[in-house]
Amino acid sequence: FTQAIDRAPFDAVSSKRIANIIDALTLQAFQATARGLLERHKPVFALLLSMRIQQAQGMIQEEHLSCLLAGGAGLAIETVRRKPYNWVPDGAWLGCVNLFLRMAMFKDLPDSIQRYGDQWRFWFESDCPETLPTPEITTSSKMTPLGTLLLLRAMRPDRVMIAARTYVHSVLGDRFDLSVPLNMDSAFAESTERTPLVCIITPGAELADAVYALAKRLKKEVLSVSMGEGQSIVARKCIDTGISIGNWVLLQNAHMSIPFLEQLQVSMIKLEAIEPLFRLWITTQPHEAF
Repeated sequence: FTQAIDRAPFDAVSSKRIANIIDALTLQAFQATARGLLERHKPVFALLLSMRIQQAQGMIQEEHLSCLLAGGAGLAIETVRRKPYNWVPDGAWLGCVNLFLRMAMFKDLPDSIQRYGDQWRFWFESDCPETLPTPEITTSSKMTPLGTLLLLRAMRPDRVMIAARTYVHSVLGDRFDLSVPLNMDSAFAESTERTPLVCIITPGAELADAVYALAKRLKKEVLSVSMGEGQSIVARKCIDTGISIGNWVLLQNAHMSIPFLEQLQVSMIKLEAIEPLFRLWITTQPHEAF
């Protein structure tokens, strides 16, 4: 929070200053969280964050969340309005009826599908329907990114996460970019001597090389240990040295020594004095302990 206050642009108008701080804090929390997620989980996190922000702003209701999560799962095809065309799958039709029943912006959706069947079929059977304008549903409102997301959830759930990028961009803006690679400099800048930097190993990622490169630029010595059987004692000695004189310590493949890390966490919490220049870097494969 303190970092967000320092980074937020100053404004003499208190309301704008508060808005700037909220924006800076949101961005900082987004980047810090995204750094710790696997690539496949990042879009889901960005979508959830966007929806929670709009929910707090009163722009999203529980009905939106329910429709996005469940679609038409609570309905039965035998009890709803008959679908107008055979090309409409039962699941897609139930999703559309659910939107019709729960969302005012889709009150004319079933009628629109029946009236503009050819246009809807073209949209539905497209490889990328999220890139096409939807056929006219109502003349009273324009389709929003959230509306497109809900419609895709009902009819083409396979395209929801693709379309979610547009929705996330409309809420969070350009700076909230999931494609930006890990920046070791910024990660280091936000760390402290008591905050280990945990790097999750992914295919093709040369995390140890990145740590060495950063250490070279900052003229820091790195004590490295590849964890495994019998390496806990070596790692403990390196950490004790780093804590006392301010070196960096790199524990590679830490998933091989989870019990040691648990003991290390307890011991470091109890330490009263740690050299401020000390940093503990940890590389690990995905593991439930992290």
